[in-house]
Amino acid sequence: MPKIAAIKSLKGTKRFSEVFGKGKKFSTAKMLIAIEFCPKQCLKTNDYIEVGAVVGKKISKKAVVRNRIKRLIRESVRAYLPLLIGEDSDISIKAMIISWKQPISAPSLIGLAEVAGEFVFLMNKARDLLNKISQDSQ
Repeated sequence: MPKIAAIKSLKGTKRFSEVFGKGKKFSTAKMLIAIEFCPKQCLKTNDYIEVGAVVGKKISKKAVVRNRIKRLIRESVRAYLPLLIGEDSDISIKAMIISWKQPISAPSLIGLAEVAGEFVFLMNKARDLLNKISQDSQ
């Protein structure tokens, strides 16, 4: 398994705005990911990837539902990010924001398989872009 940087919480309104502004966005009907890429050299100074999970009140009025979705997003990142990001690319991820977009009425109506499936699909799209950028720069 490839070694990647540790995962750290993305905090602060200013930092969220920077990632949404500078980041490349990938989305499906259920999830949006904004990823801020950087050269691998910048990761030598920061041995971590910042990750933020966002679920708005329009998705569910109940905090229980929103918090469950955020926990599932964070678990998907912990489980699948090391498998999806390799060391062979010249460009790597500095920060990412993951936002859930599909309304859910009850916490039991969403599971890890659904969230992880969306995450893996979007990260594969991001990895394809990374590979394309790496090939273009060579």
